[in-house]
Amino acid sequence: MLQTAEPTPLLDKELRWDVWDLVSITAATLVVLTIASGLVLILVLLAMGDVESLSSIVDGTVDSDALLENTWIVIGLASLNFFAVVFVVPLVMWIRGKLSWDLLGFRRFSLWWLVLMPIIFAVLYPIVNLVVTGLQQLLYGGIDSWQMDMFLPEGFDWSLALTSVFVLGVLVPIGEEIIFRSMLYRWLRDKWGVTVGVIVSSIVFGSLHISTAGNHVYAIEFTVAIGVTLIGAVLALVYEYSGSIWTAILMHMAQNTIGVAAGFAALYFGLSL
Repeated sequence: MLQTAEPTPLLDKELRWDVWDLVSITAATLVVLTIASGLVLILVLLAMGDVESLSSIVDGTVDSDALLENTWIVIGLASLNFFAVVFVVPLVMWIRGKLSWDLLGFRRFSLWWLVLMPIIFAVLYPIVNLVVTGLQQLLYGGIDSWQMDMFLPEGFDWSLALTSVFVLGVLVPIGEEIIFRSMLYRWLRDKWGVTVGVIVSSIVFGSLHISTAGNHVYAIEFTVAIGVTLIGAVLALVYEYSGSIWTAILMHMAQNTIGVAAGFAALYFGLSL
């Protein structure tokens, strides 16, 4: 049987996600992201006076690679993950009569987790980095650093670096944890148990981090997706055993912030990535 014993009572058993909650929130989020993404592109290009790229959006001949070379556009699009989720999720929950911070997992957690989280972090992330870099060396004979090339294509810039650390290190983890742990993992867990919830939610989380942009060193960066899947599994278990989404959010924030800041620090000091 796939159903497993519940190690902790995560939330009120009478208030659960159902498939229509997930479908409604996903559909509404995609609509908001689509509209907001268009506005971000237009506003950034207007502010920079990039008439050529702006006209390509208007006439429908958008060069996505060229747009993604604009770091402010990339940062703006990344931040929409957070703003769309924090707008759509409460709205849909209110419409469906399920507006509850408890359902989202925003509860207090034991102070012991302030000790446990750094220990888990110190063990997990070196292992994940070894797995990812090892696979890249084995399969490609080198390490792909396209992320830094994409965010700072023309070299180090303080305003872009600080904005990137804030958006990717603080905002993005909140939006992703609400979607992948508060909602997807919790729904799977309530329906089929902890094991299925951890495995499926982490695979979905990892697969959505596969890069397919044509200007990347590797056409499909599935090695990164493997690392993200491992991280997603641990974050789901941390959420499960702590009973609070705050623990997963804090660990996700730490991982993103340290990773992005380390990359920018390497660029600032002229180190090879």
